[in-house]
Amino acid sequence: MSNTTDTATNGKSEEDQEKEKDVKGGLVKADVQHEEIAILPDNTRLLSTNMLPNNRPITASNLHVAHMLTSAGRRPVMQDTFEIANIDSLPGHRPVAVSKLVISDIGMLPGNRPIASNEIDEDPSTLMGYLD
Repeated sequence: MSNTTDTATNGKSEEDQEKEKDVKGGLVKADVQHEEIAILPDNTRLLSTNMLPNNRPITASNLHVAHMLTSAGRRPVMQDTFEIANIDSLPGHRPVAVSKLVISDIGMLPGNRPIASNEIDEDPSTLMGYLD
């Protein structure tokens, strides 16, 4: 491993990047201040890196890793601002988010799951466009 430093490696030596990658369990954080940002036609912002296999790019985002889970490998838990209704009704204490979804008065599905209206989008054809 060399100790070269350039802007394509976040201004850090390859050795420092490898150490950081090992500590974070393979997560690579892009440094938007030292990277050249490519903007695609759909406004996706990409940053290049040599830390991922085949030099795959990293998509720039505002996601923040709150902590890491160690079950089934090291997996990141992302920070979010959604409101939680409760954590006791699903197996594994998974959170149930608060929603403004309009629930039908027809009844419930097995497992006490609600039936939602089909009129949930202002433009249903946009959603149907994904179903092909």
